[in-house]
Amino acid sequence: MYGLLLAGWLALPIAPLNPVVQDTLDNMALHVTAGVNTSNGIVGTGPDLTVKYEMLAVHPIILRGGLDYRLGRVRSSLYPDGTFHQGLFVLETIYYRGTNHLTGYLGLGMAWGFGHFVPTAMTEQRLFEEDQTYDIDVGTDLGYRITLGLRYQRNFSLEIAITELKPSLVYHSRPEPGVDRIRRETFRNNSFRLSVGYAFTLLK
Repeated sequence: MYGLLLAGWLALPIAPLNPVVQDTLDNMALHVTAGVNTSNGIVGTGPDLTVKYEMLAVHPIILRGGLDYRLGRVRSSLYPDGTFHQGLFVLETIYYRGTNHLTGYLGLGMAWGFGHFVPTAMTEQRLFEEDQTYDIDVGTDLGYRITLGLRYQRNFSLEIAITELKPSLVYHSRPEPGVDRIRRETFRNNSFRLSVGYAFTLLK
């Protein structure tokens, strides 16, 4: 799938092939996007909001740091049911080419994930009855992100982002008085996101 996405991006008539007379993106910008993440079999489809700071390092390279928020419902026979809130700090290097009318870009970077899990009342009761589990946390994890994007008229954007993370659910239980037990369960939380956005110019 990654190969097909990359081939499609490279086949667009924007211009890695056209000569670039001037930089087609701003020197500094605040990029806000909203989109949707598809289900990965564990965390269901849900909304995604992102705020990114972009800085032109040297043509055609952009350095970008951002904060993502993702919301999804966990419905799986292997994991407890509940609502999964995920945050991501992302640092990316973006390669771009194009014109003032249409610019294409490809990004690769690191993603540091953290989150919060809210089990359903039924799940919370079942876990407590089984082994006196009284809390479930989400562990942090370091992963990566690949981004394919288009920028129209310098400011309007359309992006596809693929992120791979392996966070863990951390179960806190008290099987007997005075004894606390911690159990970790790692799961794959990959995401495929489609988003639209607008880049606010900070410095041309």
